Amino acid sequence: MKSELLRVLEGFSVEEVFYTSGEPIPTFVIVSMESEDLLKKIGEMEEIEADIIVISLKRRKS
Repeated sequence: MKSELLRVLEGFSVEEVFYTSGEPIPTFVIVSMESEDLLKKIGEMEEIEADIIVISLKRRKS
């Protein structure tokens, strides 16, 4: 799942990716200028066994 998500991220302008492990469900926080398009693409993934939070760069700076 992690490698599949990273392949998806390669097609987008991503500023930062934070990843937490050690929990039953890993969490990814992704900062991207294309947050809406990226979230839509992630939603098309077959299996997602993680919490994924996508925020825009503008929102992160505020």
